Amino acid sequence: MSNHTGMAYGQSISPINWAVRGNSNMMVVDDVDMFFCGLYFTLSGTLPSTCSCVCTGVGYNTQRSNSQPMPGWISFLVLSGGTNFFTSGSIGTVYTGSSIGSEPFSISIFDQITADARLPSSGSPIAISNSDQEVGITTGGGATTCTLPTIASWLQLNTQGQTLTIFDVDGHAGANNISFTPGGSDTIIGTATITTNFGAVVLRPIASTGKWYIKDKH
Repeated sequence: MSNHTGMAYGQSISPINWAVRGNSNMMVVDDVDMFFCGLYFTLSGTLPSTCSCVCTGVGYNTQRSNSQPMPGWISFLVLSGGTNFFTSGSIGTVYTGSSIGSEPFSISIFDQITADARLPSSGSPIAISNSDQEVGITTGGGATTCTLPTIASWLQLNTQGQTLTIFDVDGHAGANNISFTPGGSDTIIGTATITTNFGAVVLRPIASTGKWYIKDKH
């Protein structure tokens, strides 16, 4: 999710020439094609201080000379850098620039799912960690017991609704079963023990009940 202030391109708009009078909320630009109502941008150039603005209107001037292209105009509200929604600077003084600032995108990751399964070394017991979502168990060396983290601690790194998958990596679970020991006072509803070669069990925790439910098993 992007947490930038408003609608933005994520990079500055350049080159584009603009001019604005001090203590104003309208500027002239040589190209309005990149502007739209609601666009958040910044002005600095020769202004005494940078102004953060949001575009409220786009249009064209009605007069031009034969040697000059028709300039456009932008109306905007100043969010900072001036007073009463106007730019900084002195009334009547013209300030210019050749770039329009546009806030860079900043992405916040609220949840990250591990792409690869963890393959722990063989042995028993094997501790399942809070960061695990998929764990492959090597069963060639004998039966294995997996100790689960408490549901409360596992949900600190995994959101409600996500699942924990445990599976047989090398196909010996038929003879060397994979069993589970829940953490703390948690319980597992049903029989989670993996008893088939290359089998797997998918567990879903419910925090309010303190129980692991078997979502899928094969």
